[in-house]
Amino acid sequence: MNLNLFFLLFFISLVIDLHSQSAGPRLIVRGDDMGFSHSGNMAMIEAFKNGIEKSIEVIVPSAWFPEAVILLNDHPGIDVGVHLVLTSEWDNIKYRPLTHPASLVNEDGYFYPFIYPHKNYPNQSIMDHKYKLADVEQEFRAQIEMAKRHIRNLTHISGHMGCTDMDSEVKALSKRLAKEYGLDIHPEDFGVKNVTYIGLKGTSKEKIQSLKAILLSLEPNETYLFIDHPGMNDSELRAIYHKGYENVAEDRAGVLQAWTDKSIKKIISQKGIQLISYADLIGSKQQLFNGKDHNGWHVDVPAMDKDPNMKSPFIIRDGKMVSLAHTGGHIITDAIYENYRLNIDYRFAGEPGNCGVLVHASVPRRLYGMFPQSIEVQMMHENAGDFWCIGEDISVPDMTQRRGPKENWGVDGDKKRRIINLNDGAEKPLGQWNHMQIECFGKEIKVWVNGILVNHGHNATASKGQIALQAEGSEVEFRTVSLTMLK
Repeated sequence: MNLNLFFLLFFISLVIDLHSQSAGPRLIVRGDDMGFSHSGNMAMIEAFKNGIEKSIEVIVPSAWFPEAVILLNDHPGIDVGVHLVLTSEWDNIKYRPLTHPASLVNEDGYFYPFIYPHKNYPNQSIMDHKYKLADVEQEFRAQIEMAKRHIRNLTHISGHMGCTDMDSEVKALSKRLAKEYGLDIHPEDFGVKNVTYIGLKGTSKEKIQSLKAILLSLEPNETYLFIDHPGMNDSELRAIYHKGYENVAEDRAGVLQAWTDKSIKKIISQKGIQLISYADLIGSKQQLFNGKDHNGWHVDVPAMDKDPNMKSPFIIRDGKMVSLAHTGGHIITDAIYENYRLNIDYRFAGEPGNCGVLVHASVPRRLYGMFPQSIEVQMMHENAGDFWCIGEDISVPDMTQRRGPKENWGVDGDKKRRIINLNDGAEKPLGQWNHMQIECFGKEIKVWVNGILVNHGHNATASKGQIALQAEGSEVEFRTVSLTMLK
C-alpha cells in the first residue's frame, strides 16, 4: 500500500473513532421562582410539558406555594429544587419568613427586598443590617422541611437571588444543610458550566435568537446549566415588579415562548443536545413500580406454599401497590442494587400498624422462616426509621443507648436486633402520605422521613442486595417507589 494512502486512511479512521467516542452536550434548563404567582406556576408547568425545561425551583414562603405543591406532585417527572429565599423584592407582593428571624426582616416583618445594597431601595438590603447566621440556618431549615413534607420529587436546593452564596459562612451552611437533608446535588461538583443569553434578550424574538446562539455554542462532552424565569403576559404578572424591573410580564412571557419554540427544539435534536435534570448528574433514575402490575418484583409468602389458592397479600389498587394485612410475607425486587437513593411514598390505609423496607436483602427466609437476610428500615407507626438487623448488622452513634447492652446485640432470633431511630416525631398524621428516602452508599445507610434525618448507620455488613417491602399485619399503600443510582 502507498505510504501516503496508509496515513490518510489511518487519519480518517482516527477521526471516525474520536467522533464515535464523543457525546453531545448535556444541558439543564432550570425555571426559577415557582410559587411567586399563579401565572408563573402555569408557565413553568407548560415549559416542562411542552418545552425544554427539566428542573423547577420552588419558593416555599410564597403566596402560591400550595398550588405549586399540587402541580409538582401531579407531574412526578419534574426535578424540583427548594429555592431558598431571604429576600422579598417585589413592590406589590411580599414574602414573610416561616420562622421569626429578627435580623432578616424589616419593621413590617417582611424579608428585606435585596441581599446587597440597591440604589432604588436604600437601607433595604440584608447587607445594610447585621444578620445572624443562626437566623439564616433556622429559616433555611424551616423552608427545606416544609418543602420535603409536601413535595415528592425534591432533589436539591438553590438560592433565590444568590442568598445561599452571600458569604462564606452562609455558603458553608447551605452545603451542610443540603447534605443533611439528602439534597446535596451541586452542579459545580460535576463540572457544570453556567450559560446565559448570547445577544439581545429584550423581546421573545430576541430571546429565541439568543437561545439559539447558546445552543450552537455548546461543546460535546460538556454539561451546562441555563436558568431563567418563565411567565405569562397577563394582568397578574403585569402587577408584579420592582423599581428597575418593571416589564416582568413581557420579559417572562418571552422566556416561555423561547423554551417552547419549535425551532429551538429542532436545534436541540439536530445538535444531539441531551436535556437533563439535576438528578441526572448523580445517576440514572428509575421507577421500581409502574402503577399497573408487579413487573420487576416477585412475591415470597411462606403461607402460600401450603395453600396455593391463598390470596396474595400484595395487590395493585387504583394505581398503587398495596400491602395487605391478612398474612405475612414480602414482595422483593428481582434485581440487586448497590449505591442508590430510594424514595417511597406510603401511608397506612386503615388502622396503624407495622410494615418495613428491607435493603441489601439476600438469603430468603433467613429469620423465622419468613424474613430475608437484610437490614430493615422500619415503617411501623410512630417508629419509622428504626433499623432492624436481620442476619446483617450495622452501627450507629450511641449504640448502647439506642440498642441496649452490648452483650445482647445480635442479628438472629430474640437478640437485640432493633436500633432505635433519632426522631419519632417525623411521621404525618394517620391517613396522610409519608415520604421516606433511604440512601445506601457503600457501607452507610441514611434514612429521612418527611425531610427529617431519622437514622444514619455505618459499617453495614452488606453493601448491596435486593429491596423488599413487607406485609406484616397492617394495610399499607405505596404510590411511589423510585430509585436513583449514585455514581
